Amino acid sequence: MVILVFFYFLSPKLAIDYCKTLTQEKQAMQAEIQRLKSRILELNEGINKCHQQLPVTGATVTQQRADQLRQKFDEYVKKRTLSNYKFWIFSIIIRPLFESYSNTAVTSSYDEFYRTMQAWMDQHCTLVQLRPVVMAALCQLSTDTDILSNPSLVPVQAVEAAKKLLVEN
Repeated sequence: MVILVFFYFLSPKLAIDYCKTLTQEKQAMQAEIQRLKSRILELNEGINKCHQQLPVTGATVTQQRADQLRQKFDEYVKKRTLSNYKFWIFSIIIRPLFESYSNTAVTSSYDEFYRTMQAWMDQHCTLVQLRPVVMAALCQLSTDTDILSNPSLVPVQAVEAAKKLLVEN
C-alpha cells in the first residue's frame, strides 16, 4: 500500500519534471530561432554590402533586351510545364543561371560571345557555385508548394505557377 501511494506522488512529480523539460527545450529552440534569424539578417547585410561594392556598369545587355529574354524564358517554361509539370521544378533551378547568363553574355561578335560564355561557365557552373543555387531552389520549392506535406498537389501547383509567370511579367 505504501508503494502505491509513493507511486502516485512520484507520478505527478515526473509529469511536472517532464513539463519543465519541455518548457526548457521550447525556450532553447526559440533562442536558437532568434539567433538564426539575426544571423540571416547579418548575412543579408553582408551580401548587400558586397553588392554595393560591385561596379555600377554591368554587362552590355540592355534592360529591354534582358526583359525580352526573360519573357521568352517564361513563355518557354509555361509551354514545357503544361506538357510536363516537372519542367517547372527544373525551371526553378535553372532560372538563376539563366538570369546570370543573360546578364553576362555579350553577343556583339562570335569571339566575344564565346569568351563571355566561357567566363560565365567558369564563374557559375562549378559545383561550388551550383550547390547554393540548387539549395535555394529546393527551399523555394518547399515553401511555394505542398511538396513536403502533400506531394500529389505539386503537378497542379506547378502548372498554376507556370501560368502566372506571363501574367506577372
